[in-house]
Amino acid sequence: MNSTFVFLPTLLLMTLLSRGFAQQIESRVFLEGGTHSIDVPTDPHGIAMGQSFVSMSKNNSAMFYNPAGLAGLSHLSFTYSRRAMDWLSGMDMKYYSFTATIPTSFVNIGLLYNRFSAGDLLYTTNQNPEGDGTTISLYDHTIGIGLARQYDERLSFGLSVKTFNSIVKVQGPSASSVVGFPKTTQLPVLFDFGILYIIPLNDESSSFFHQLNLGLSVQNVGSALKQEQKTTILGTQTTTRYTTTMPHYVRLGFSYCYTMHGDSFEALDPIGVRATAEYRNATNSRNARKDYWGFGMSLTLFEIASARLGGYIAPFTSIYGNEGSTAARYGFALHAPMKKLGFGMPLVLDAAYTSIPVNTIPFFAEQRKSLAVFSLGVQYEYELF
Repeated sequence: MNSTFVFLPTLLLMTLLSRGFAQQIESRVFLEGGTHSIDVPTDPHGIAMGQSFVSMSKNNSAMFYNPAGLAGLSHLSFTYSRRAMDWLSGMDMKYYSFTATIPTSFVNIGLLYNRFSAGDLLYTTNQNPEGDGTTISLYDHTIGIGLARQYDERLSFGLSVKTFNSIVKVQGPSASSVVGFPKTTQLPVLFDFGILYIIPLNDESSSFFHQLNLGLSVQNVGSALKQEQKTTILGTQTTTRYTTTMPHYVRLGFSYCYTMHGDSFEALDPIGVRATAEYRNATNSRNARKDYWGFGMSLTLFEIASARLGGYIAPFTSIYGNEGSTAARYGFALHAPMKKLGFGMPLVLDAAYTSIPVNTIPFFAEQRKSLAVFSLGVQYEYELF
C-alpha cells in the first residue's frame, strides 16, 4: 500500500521541549493487543482452535506454543503461512511465517521466522506533496530455533531460543533526510521452556485409540530490546533510549484425541477427533489484564479433510472481540498423504485456511467482516541422522 506519510515536527518539538533536551530512558512492555510478531500466531490450525495448542504433540507449529510439541515428529517439514491484518479498507498490514521441523535420532529441531509488516509508506513534504519515490517500511520480526526430546513414551521436554527486532527501513532519493526513528542497539535473547505429558487411555493396537495430553510452557524469559532515538532541534541534539521488555507468558492446557484406525497400517484412518483448551497468563502485564483463554475442536475424515472451530477470550476489547467475550473463529484443511493414497511417496501435502471474524469498532468505517489466514506445507518422512 502507498499512503501519505506526514511528519509531525510540531509534536516532535513539543515532546523534546517537555523533556528539556535531556537524555531520557523509557521502559515499555509489548503485550498482545498490539501487532507484534512475537505474540501473534500465524498458523491457521492453531488459530482456528482458539490458539490452544500448548498440549499438542507432534506439532509442526510447536515453536510458537510449546517447544516440547516438536518431540515425536518423524517427518521433515516446511510450512509457509500468511495472516491478514488489513481490517480497515486501504491497509496493507500482514503477518508472514516460515517454519521447519527436522527430526533426528537424538533430538528434534524446529526453526521459526515470524514477520509483521505494516506496508510501505510514501514519504512526502510540504515542498513535495507527491513525494519522490522515497518509502518508509515499518516491520518487526522474530527468529527462533528449538530443540525437543522424548524422555520416554509419555514425557517430552523442549527448549527454544529466540530474538526479536523492530525496524524502520527508508529507501529512495530522500532517505538521508528522513531522521528521528529509533534504531536498535541491543537485541533481546529470549528462552521458552516446555513440557508435554501424554496419557494413553486405551491400547493403541485396538480398532480405535484415544489419549489425553497435558502441556505447560513458559515463554520469552530473557533480556530486553534496547533502542535509541537521536534528534536535533535548534542545533541541540537529544538522545532518547528505550528499553522494551518482551511479554512473558505461562501457558497451561490439555488436549484430547480420538482416532478410529483403518483396516491396516497402510489404510487411511476413517475418523479423527481432537478437542483442546488452554489458559495463558501474561505474567509481566502492568495492569490486571493478564488472563487469556482458548478452546477448539476439529474433525478429520480419512486423514484428508479437516474442519475446525474454536473460541478465544482476551482481557481487552480489540478488533478480534470484546473484553471477556468469546471470539469465534473457524477453518478447514486438506491433506494429501501420498503414500496412503497409492502414489508410493512418503510425502504429505497440506493446505489450510482459517477465518477470523472482525469485531465492530465504533468510529471506524469500511471495516472488513473477517480476516483470512492460510498456509501451505509439505512433510517428508526423513530422519536427518
